[in-house]
Amino acid sequence: MGVEDNDIELKTRNCMKLCVNLLEISGIWYSGEAKSIARHLYNKFVVILAFVWAFCIYAKLYTSRDDFDELLDASPLLTAPTDSNNTTEIVRPLPIKVWMPFDQMVSPYYEFAYVFTTFCCLMFGGIIVTADVLFFVVMIYVTGQFTLLNDSLTNMKANVYKMFSNDHKNGDSFVIKREKSAEKVDQNISMAQLKIIHLEAEKYLRNCIKHHQSLIEKYSFNDLWSTYFFVECLTASVLICFLGFKAMTMDMDINLIKMLVYLLTVIFQLALQCAYGSNLMTESESVYNAVYSSDWYNQSNQYKQFARMMIMHAQKPVKIMAGRFGVMSLPLFAGMMRSSYSYIALLRQMQEE
Repeated sequence: MGVEDNDIELKTRNCMKLCVNLLEISGIWYSGEAKSIARHLYNKFVVILAFVWAFCIYAKLYTSRDDFDELLDASPLLTAPTDSNNTTEIVRPLPIKVWMPFDQMVSPYYEFAYVFTTFCCLMFGGIIVTADVLFFVVMIYVTGQFTLLNDSLTNMKANVYKMFSNDHKNGDSFVIKREKSAEKVDQNISMAQLKIIHLEAEKYLRNCIKHHQSLIEKYSFNDLWSTYFFVECLTASVLICFLGFKAMTMDMDINLIKMLVYLLTVIFQLALQCAYGSNLMTESESVYNAVYSSDWYNQSNQYKQFARMMIMHAQKPVKIMAGRFGVMSLPLFAGMMRSSYSYIALLRQMQEE
């Protein structure tokens, strides 16, 4: 069973190294303090696109402030399919409403437009799913590493005694008595053995400190995900607002079902990302309590100094920033949902007026 666990852990580490190497080769992410021109240009490009997109939305909101129907017609996503009273007119819908520099309803342009829009939808959906899956895999791995680190620190005493007993299992001077709930060391331990145990505990804690530092340094998420989640939160807030408002004004038909499915998908995606961000922050904060629970008061002065340094270092948890939106966490999700509801109520009031 132990061999299988080691194989699984080794394969997981190799998979994570492969993901990091792919990101480094693409120039998007460099571990440590190394800088990447490609990553810098990528971040600047995404920020420029986000601001241009936000400016276009603001400009349309401002120019359509006196005509609410014009505002709804601005986005094909928010408009219902057009019904034609002319029975001789053939309506050939596309998967999504797009503008093209030719008549889309005439063959073979219609077939080309249909294949092109379908391909774009599949590619765009694949990009979103791939980015989310990569984020979730990295988050699950790093959060699990923090969980294992906390467990190792909390059970430091038992693990050190177990390693010591395995190294001296042929000797008669060191005995471990198993009781009902825990392991208890025999009171007849010499000072030399106690010194060896303290040295093993110091070595054990140093390894935990190195692992903690590697988790913080090698998996610095803000360099890669900050811009992405800023755009993600900005897009999700606008979509939740307009999709929720449009769903409230639509009739009960198939279009309403599609709109609600899309709305729930956006909310679920944002909630899942915030939940993983909260789990990472919680597990990284738990390192503080795990060190304090590691029986430090019965250890050497060197161990106490190491524990003090690790506690000070663990007081700053690992966070995933979303730009100006703040930290990716469940409180951020709740705040965005409240803000979206307020905007929906405002749009509803504007429509009634």
